[in-house]
Amino acid sequence: MKVLLIDDCLDTGNLVKQGLFPIEVTHSLSIAEAHTVLKSTKFDLILIDVTLPDGDGFTFCRELSKNPLLASTPLILLTAKDELADKVFGFNCGASDYITKPFHIPELQARVNAHLRITKRIDDLSLKSKYFELDLNLQKCFIFKKDGSRKDINLTPTEFRILMSLYKAQGKTLSRDEIIRSVWKNHGTSIEQKGLDTHVAHLRSKLGKLGTKIISIYGVGYLFEDENTPPHTR
Repeated sequence: MKVLLIDDCLDTGNLVKQGLFPIEVTHSLSIAEAHTVLKSTKFDLILIDVTLPDGDGFTFCRELSKNPLLASTPLILLTAKDELADKVFGFNCGASDYITKPFHIPELQARVNAHLRITKRIDDLSLKSKYFELDLNLQKCFIFKKDGSRKDINLTPTEFRILMSLYKAQGKTLSRDEIIRSVWKNHGTSIEQKGLDTHVAHLRSKLGKLGTKIISIYGVGYLFEDENTPPHTR
């Protein structure tokens, strides 16, 4: 588990790191530092101080809450502001919880662990990449758009299962037989290999530019490119 703390106080950072151990805590001293870290690391929970040297935590919390990649990431505000109006405002900015300073470590531990348990249950029902989310409960694929919104690309159940199988094995070539076994035979049906190729062609078309991440391996099967490889034009 990884937690990001955004607070300009080194003492608070040390206290939180010690209190939440063995959870890995990354401490950013400013919003700018947090932006940099968030570009390269996925966190399970984010703690945000309200008073920061380069902006206020309320505004930053609102910004993060609108990021589709952080849709299931709890955002907890840490602040000395203990007025009811401040708390209500914080929740309206997208905060999952609000902890006032000075706080007791056992309470911080309990709140963080409670949110992480909820997050794990949610994550068990979805697969997320930089570019899309697969909702295992709804069996839908949502592509993340540049404006931060999500678009349902209306995959058929078969197309969804193909994409899920390929994405779970990203960076590894799956033979046509492996895909057919996963997508059809495990559901009591079967299909010829040419039929699989037709479904993959339709899937690529619906994915648009992201469809280029599904690579045909001649004579073998298909490969979903590693997450860190951006989609491109072939």
